Amino acid sequence: MSQVKQGKIGLTLHETLLLAAIMVAGALLRFYRLDFQSYWTDELWSIHTSRPGALFCDMWRDTVTDVHPPLYQVLLWFWLKIFGFTEFTGRALSAVLGTLVIPAIFCLGKKLFDKQTGLLAALVVALNIFFISYAQEARSYALLALLTVVCFQTFLVFLERPAWKSVLIYSIAMALLLNTHYYGLLVVFVQFLIALHYMVFQRGRIRVALLVFLCCAFCLSLTPFLFHLLANAGKDTYWMQAPGLGHLLYCVLIFYHNQLLVVLGGGLACFGVYCGYMRKIESSSKSVSILLLWFGVGFVVPIVTSYLVLPNFTARNLTIIHPVVCLLVAYGMRRIPNRFLQSGVIITYVVLSFLPLFVTYEYYNKQIKMPCRELVQDVIAHSDGTAIYILGEEKNRFNVYFRYYLGKGIAKSESELLLDMKQRSISPGDKLIIIDTYATLDKFVRLNDLRILEKHTGFWDMCYYLAQIKN
Repeated sequence: MSQVKQGKIGLTLHETLLLAAIMVAGALLRFYRLDFQSYWTDELWSIHTSRPGALFCDMWRDTVTDVHPPLYQVLLWFWLKIFGFTEFTGRALSAVLGTLVIPAIFCLGKKLFDKQTGLLAALVVALNIFFISYAQEARSYALLALLTVVCFQTFLVFLERPAWKSVLIYSIAMALLLNTHYYGLLVVFVQFLIALHYMVFQRGRIRVALLVFLCCAFCLSLTPFLFHLLANAGKDTYWMQAPGLGHLLYCVLIFYHNQLLVVLGGGLACFGVYCGYMRKIESSSKSVSILLLWFGVGFVVPIVTSYLVLPNFTARNLTIIHPVVCLLVAYGMRRIPNRFLQSGVIITYVVLSFLPLFVTYEYYNKQIKMPCRELVQDVIAHSDGTAIYILGEEKNRFNVYFRYYLGKGIAKSESELLLDMKQRSISPGDKLIIIDTYATLDKFVRLNDLRILEKHTGFWDMCYYLAQIKN
């Protein structure tokens, strides 16, 4: 029998080409119509904070005082310094990071199970609308997904070969994850529980010196934003609400945007768990146990803390557990005993994955994000030199688009409107445009002697008004 050619990652030539094809398909889906959807307000915050003209110290200060750790904004700042800002380049960093999740999940699937499961997991991630949508968003979630997978991969290597090299690589991955999103703490907590199990049941496997080093690395990883982490943890009010049953079901559906795919994916994941435990394959049962612990902590802890401490449960924060779902779905596919049935299930899964992208949900053809761009374009078309003000705290976010189209951020804030009225920079009879993003205009008009002349709607909950100062 002729010897099979192996690649550097243990794949035959056929399997290597298949992985490359999956990566190309995933990249195309992530870069296709990358600038079709308008940036929504959170994306505009990211772009404003890391805009090419911002100083690094200002970017850092604005980031760490916000909700999330600074790594993504730092990377975006350098990215925009190199490539400049357009609607495409602003999201291209996330598209690149989202594409890298595909080979990363392959390596993790290969580590936990086998290379066939890794290839199937890569396929599931490449076609999944959840991973695609957040790879087309100028936010940290594509980076969070990538580093979650990489952190687990390096952690498993450390468990397998506990040495200074592996612990150093894992420490770097852990530090990057913790500086991307607070939910990275949950991922590290899962890994701590697994390492604790290894210490108790496999004494001597992990040296104390390595654990001390890991603890020091963990503490050092938190230092860039520890003060702000504690400040955010001490908040007693927040915009989120504790999740109800409807929100939990929504978080399940949003992973697929297709009820049939939810059923098929859920069935395959359950079948994967069944095969891991019932077929008495020791390595697979350990891998499934790791994945279930990862999923349980990542899903249950946010729910509990949302009720007991501060609401923090959102669908996008669950990015840390979606790799688990993909791996279990892939392992379920891998363990289907009949080759013909297995091929049919995989083809069905692929077809159903395309439906929300192009048919049912029409991700690439329908406006599904807040139309901030369209609102700004309409305001510019009707402004004719009229002063523009924004109620609430959205001035810097909307000025990203004003700066993009006009070369300068011309919108002023609510406080600046009050100051201009007080200082008579705008006089009775003068007209102005007011953008209202929080439906607070009625109260503002009653308190500040404004007359509404026109109302422009059609931008979801947002609208803008042509107003006049009363005589």
